[in-house]
Amino acid sequence: GNWEEGITKIEKAIPLGLPGKNKFSFLTAYNCLGYALDEAGYFKESLSLYQKGLAVAKELQLPYSIQNSNSFVAGVLRELHQYDSALFYAEQSAIVPGVDSVYANTALLKAAILNDMGDYRSAAAMYARALNWASEDFLYRNKEQLSSSEALLNTREKELEVIRQKKKGIQFQWLAGSIGLVLLFFLWAFFFQRRTGRKMMLVNSIIEKQRAELTASLSEKEILLKEIHHRVKNNLTVISSLLELQLSGIENEKAREALTEGRNRIGSISLVHERLYRHENLASIDLKGFADDLIRDISCVFQKPAQKTESRVNFPETHVDIDTAVPFGLILNELLTNSFKYAFAATDRGLISLELQQPTPGNYILFYTDNGPGLPTGFDLKQSKTLGLRLIYRLSTQLGGHATYEDGIKKQFVIYFKDSITRNAQ
Repeated sequence: GNWEEGITKIEKAIPLGLPGKNKFSFLTAYNCLGYALDEAGYFKESLSLYQKGLAVAKELQLPYSIQNSNSFVAGVLRELHQYDSALFYAEQSAIVPGVDSVYANTALLKAAILNDMGDYRSAAAMYARALNWASEDFLYRNKEQLSSSEALLNTREKELEVIRQKKKGIQFQWLAGSIGLVLLFFLWAFFFQRRTGRKMMLVNSIIEKQRAELTASLSEKEILLKEIHHRVKNNLTVISSLLELQLSGIENEKAREALTEGRNRIGSISLVHERLYRHENLASIDLKGFADDLIRDISCVFQKPAQKTESRVNFPETHVDIDTAVPFGLILNELLTNSFKYAFAATDRGLISLELQQPTPGNYILFYTDNGPGLPTGFDLKQSKTLGLRLIYRLSTQLGGHATYEDGIKKQFVIYFKDSITRNAQ
């Protein structure tokens, strides 16, 4: 809530965050500083920055950024009591081409503006539209689950229809047999229905028993799988602790560094298993959360007492299987270790930037940079003699891709890799 201090820090951070004067970086800087000023009550200054951000978004033709910037401008104009202008920008936010209609809905913002203007009838109508949008948004976000439930319901209805048809067939046979003697018909029908009812009860009992056994078996397997990940994580923690004890008795600096790096590699694998057993989804890892945790752990090991390190992780929502997460974690561990040991050796302010792109389904590209001096010009990662860099190259190959180091204007590692499904399909 200390926005005054936040504004000062953002203003100091902006020159560090605009390498090469990238226009998208300006857009992010304008919006961040505008937001801080808005929260601190400096609405006129915030409006100026939001409008600059809107201009950059239009120049870059980024529909969702244009939509967000229009909404930001409308919100500040509302605080300044410029309601007509605020309503105009709110309308503009709702009609940006290329923005999903559910995402672009600004009914709640327009309702608040109309309410401030004293147009309570229109505001009430707009609040009703916002409520309808909330329902549409719920359906939109849960459409896959609803579709799955609907398909399951249709399947159950078809099964019930088959049972009904079978029952009608039995009743038809019963009626056909009743053409004979009435007395025999009633006696036959009585015994037949008793026998059929018992069979149906027996079949239903068997089905319910099998369903309960299947549910219990599935729950048991999930518990066992979580326990396996938990035990693997604990075993790796024990190994890491043993290495830590070994470190306390070693004075040779190179040996200490080797043991520390080995312990960190074990830690990155342990982190994968920890995230698996702590979350409901036992089949995949969220790469962004995993990267944040790994950066935090490596910082605790290598960061000097007076040193400050900033990390910028730009990952879309991405989940991968354990066979992809473990090599990815080891690659990221080596890159982070390299930054802390060499790139930040001569500075007390480190900066790490990670960006993950997915050009096609199952194919990923990781861009890794820091504010260190970089590797020598013409450096060939494939010919490297250090263990860490050789690991990066070999693990990227194991993931169905490759690793390169670019020493142009922007010095960065570029890691190409694929998930298990894509690798196995080739």
